[in-house]
Amino acid sequence: MGLHTQSSAAGSSVAGLTASSASMKRVDPGTWPKHHGRCIALDEMQNFFTSRVSPMRALQSARGDGVIDSNKCTGNTSFPAAVRAIFISNFPQNRNRFMCQDLLPMYEGTTQGIARTDFPLFVNDNVKFEKFGVVNKYRLPMLKTLVQRAWSQQPHEIVIRPEAFQLARSQCDRWGDVYDQSDLPLFCGHEKAESIMRIAIAAANLTFSHSSSDATFRSVEVRKVHVQFAIKWLEYCWEEAGYRQFSEFVMRRHRVVDPVGVAAVLTADCSAEEIEARLTVIQMPGDHRQVVAGMPGHTFQEQMGFFNILIQKNVLSQQKNESGRTEIAPTRGGKELMARICDLAVEHPD
Repeated sequence: MGLHTQSSAAGSSVAGLTASSASMKRVDPGTWPKHHGRCIALDEMQNFFTSRVSPMRALQSARGDGVIDSNKCTGNTSFPAAVRAIFISNFPQNRNRFMCQDLLPMYEGTTQGIARTDFPLFVNDNVKFEKFGVVNKYRLPMLKTLVQRAWSQQPHEIVIRPEAFQLARSQCDRWGDVYDQSDLPLFCGHEKAESIMRIAIAAANLTFSHSSSDATFRSVEVRKVHVQFAIKWLEYCWEEAGYRQFSEFVMRRHRVVDPVGVAAVLTADCSAEEIEARLTVIQMPGDHRQVVAGMPGHTFQEQMGFFNILIQKNVLSQQKNESGRTEIAPTRGGKELMARICDLAVEHPD
């Protein structure tokens, strides 16, 4: 039908996906802009895991704005490149504790690209495929008609009932207390309502849903039941990926233990100005020894003990940087607690 293409990333380059210089006078569009308005399935994405240039970074503008910007020696060129993308990959060699973390190598560790992903689908030896006793009535001619109908629809032919979109928004409110939105944002707040609606539109088209007032049957009507399906589908994909368990782990790591006791430690024998200065230094990410050395008052050993308490209480977290040195930075719970302490110190300086 010419609506999609399947390609392999094996032997491909980022320039081949985006744009390349054919000569000193011409820039040739890559695979992405050549399939503007269509669907691309890109296989063997693991070949880019060790690449110096990540395709996900190069495709960031295409995934966000539907445009490829090429800055070559021939000048700056922009190509329209709005596509539906399917990325297929083997698991990375170094597996993670939670399956959803295996997405990070594909996105070069960037959370913005993960937030723009509608859903991940993991397939491994543990997946159980259930057989349903339903006769498949969708034969090839009907499938062809179904797909062509969906891809030929104009924006005004997609009718979304108000209660359907409201359900998507309210579901995002409920997910906000369950799923992590920072370290691995498969769920990204109310922005995820757009993903829900995209899946719901697909479900509505799969069932030939249409308005009773449309005699041409070209339009699609998205109802509450289609949104319910989209919600269940996302929850299924996230559960298979271990996203709920990962989120619980991350939230525990960012939750301050004994906030009242921590506040007492942070403010002990300090004026309002000293509290503000201390909290300012603490919230500066960097090498832990440099941060400790910058703390006002007390000896280096006393300050190290002070920082160890904050790490144990999840006010601060520590991790290795690219050079292998230990860095410390406030957790989300730590930032919130210190912001409250600063506010109280200003309101009650005595």
